[in-house]
Amino acid sequence: MKPLKGLRFRRLLVPVDFSAGAARAVEAAVRLAETSGADLSTLHVAGPEVSEGGMDALSQAVREFSRRSGAMSAGIQVIVGQGDPAAEIVVTARRIHADLVVLPTRSRPHRVASVIGSTARGVLRLCRLPVLTLDTRAPMLPPRHVTWLCFDSAAGRRAFDLVRSLALTCRPDLLLVAPDQPAGADDLEESGRYLQAFAGIELRVETQVLPAATFWSRLAELETDLLVVGRNDAGQRIPHLLSDGVRHLVRRAPFPVLSVPSSRIDEIDTAFHAVSRTFTQSELSRSSHETAEADQVMAELTGTSPHLLLGTYGDLGLLDAVDRLGLLSLLRQKGLDRFVVRIGQRGGRDRVQLYHGGVATPETLLVEVVEHISSIEPPAWMAKLVGSDPLRVLELEWVLLQNPQQQFSADRPPLPGQKSPGLGIGYEVAELFVLAAERLGCDGLWNTPQHYHNARLY
Repeated sequence: MKPLKGLRFRRLLVPVDFSAGAARAVEAAVRLAETSGADLSTLHVAGPEVSEGGMDALSQAVREFSRRSGAMSAGIQVIVGQGDPAAEIVVTARRIHADLVVLPTRSRPHRVASVIGSTARGVLRLCRLPVLTLDTRAPMLPPRHVTWLCFDSAAGRRAFDLVRSLALTCRPDLLLVAPDQPAGADDLEESGRYLQAFAGIELRVETQVLPAATFWSRLAELETDLLVVGRNDAGQRIPHLLSDGVRHLVRRAPFPVLSVPSSRIDEIDTAFHAVSRTFTQSELSRSSHETAEADQVMAELTGTSPHLLLGTYGDLGLLDAVDRLGLLSLLRQKGLDRFVVRIGQRGGRDRVQLYHGGVATPETLLVEVVEHISSIEPPAWMAKLVGSDPLRVLELEWVLLQNPQQQFSADRPPLPGQKSPGLGIGYEVAELFVLAAERLGCDGLWNTPQHYHNARLY
């Protein structure tokens, strides 16, 4: 089967316990790996009493089990671990850089509560990756009738990104549903219009607000074969519908449940917005330049100033802001300190640079950004949602993040255009751009990356 480019999974992890449910999970993961072009790993967690020789035998048994379940032995990574099953699954997923865990549930009849209450519950609580749970009753993938359970939360929005990817690849019928709450209908209609416009294909999308009393029966009538929902949001509950959140869904659903946690960027977004609300304009415009007051007057009159970035940020104000947001603390953990900000121009565009070591030299440069406010015509798919009027955007012409004190290695060779390794703060810097665009009243961000790997990261 030819891989479909839109589905972004690169490595799938399937825990196996030699049960019928595990065989079903491996079979589903094989199909999903073929669809998305992903690599496949299987994991068996042994008890602490198993000897080294027993571990070798288990490894062969897992490989044979995986082969019987549909996985080609030459194309599968077999892992055998020891310890607590839930913890070992989560740690292994992180170590092998998996981006989806396919988790069998209800492997042992009459012990549903025990199975859900131990391994599956622990994985759902601890894992920061999407988890696909399914049992022997579940229909096979790829799905034809997908339901997205909509919530206005970080995890819910990330789940929507996965639904969008499924729409572009598998092209199923989509049902967008919300719990029985008044605000749900408007959000669903907007999400439905966005999906239709973004996909650019003939796509059947329905939106419904389902009362708790008819939730399961209605999904059965619609032949749902995949339910997508966000999980792990702080204090998450599914009002009027499910008292125990996602674990209740996993326990009851007669079809696969793809639960998606909030991501690191979502957590950064929440934290940064909370701090940024404490900034005042007078604080942000603080400048070390002698003409600071005149700069502020010029910025108010013309929108620009030679010593204020984008007519808003002074060097002292910007340094204080990134310190309060925690970025300088992250850099200090890397052995960098005594930071200096320089604001100027390059090619008629505003430029900001961050140095370390108390001096501004090419050897101490950490961050460089060239940006300006511009106007763009919205793409055709976006115009269906926002209209055809030009959009005011914060345009990023150049972004450099580097750590001149680090060296490249065989494991981390230089990417095209790199002179030094990165700083590891890409998510945080991206969120700074979002905050700046919002404060400047822009409709969005616009960036033309210099290299392909930059586009992938953005």
